[in-house]
Amino acid sequence: MRTILVQLFAVALAASAVQCAPARPATSTTTTTAANVEPGAPEAVPPERVLAPVVERTILLSRATTWALALDASYVYFGDAATSTFGAVPKLGGKTERIGRGAPWAVALTPRAVVWIAAPGDAVLERPPPPYVASAARSEPAEVLRTGGVFSALAADASDVYVAESAGDENRVVRIHEGRSNTVASIDRRARALAIDDRHVYVLTDDAIHRISRAGGRRDVVAKGYHLARLVVDDGWVYTTAEMGPTRALARAPKTGGDLAIVEPGVRDAPIAAYGDEMFYFDIAQPELRRVAKAGGASAMVLQTPALARIDAMAIDASGIFVGTEGEGGGVMAVPLAPAQ
Repeated sequence: MRTILVQLFAVALAASAVQCAPARPATSTTTTTAANVEPGAPEAVPPERVLAPVVERTILLSRATTWALALDASYVYFGDAATSTFGAVPKLGGKTERIGRGAPWAVALTPRAVVWIAAPGDAVLERPPPPYVASAARSEPAEVLRTGGVFSALAADASDVYVAESAGDENRVVRIHEGRSNTVASIDRRARALAIDDRHVYVLTDDAIHRISRAGGRRDVVAKGYHLARLVVDDGWVYTTAEMGPTRALARAPKTGGDLAIVEPGVRDAPIAAYGDEMFYFDIAQPELRRVAKAGGASAMVLQTPALARIDAMAIDASGIFVGTEGEGGGVMAVPLAPAQ
């Protein structure tokens, strides 16, 4: 069903943002491939590059159906559901490094390892990040961090790995620290997403966002809502998508607790991401990636292309926006950047 769009490699960026208008006309976009990028050791994208306000072309890094993405300085980490494998491709294009089995349902990075929930969700695996040499590929297989449950969400940092798991009728959040596991909280519903900061673990279920001390203890409700999906946390707020009256919206609440408030209406139930003072999301009616200030206000289009009709994953860092799409021409796509002005 899926074919690769192969066109000339070119990146053309507009210089100014397009403001949100009542009618959003279709724009012509092109997907190019990274076939002309020299393979070999990946390069980190220079830090002085910034996200472009509007994108007219994208780069197809790999053809795959992926459910989760993660980024480090050089690589995009992704899975391929068709082959049940997990790999990493350089951000500037090149050869994909095979990391292990099981297209990830969730993936996170620590300073020393790549951690993922391998499909069909019955194991949490860990492996040192690439690049690999032939001997390392044989001598450093993936390590099983946890098994024996059904795992649905993952978050990690330099100190801990947190996973949401179900076993029978019990749903819980488990902390893995230096190879040892302990339950930090039981929750009443299956977790849809996890996020962490320096003090707390945040757990998203269908109707609430919960907050738990990283070491375990009392579980507080940060916010309640209807049909919640997706979770992003910054210094002061939690962000999600929710049914809000007649619309589906990007919404936020204070991390200390409070009501969800609409940041932007007309938002698809698809991945969201934060970068700087902005949130990135997908339009509910158009195959369109958009941006809006975290506090709300006028939104702007970043990219419109039929490839964005089915989105499974998105990740953003200083080097750009990376998305996982399905359908004709789909795969792991890089949204190009403009030099800082």
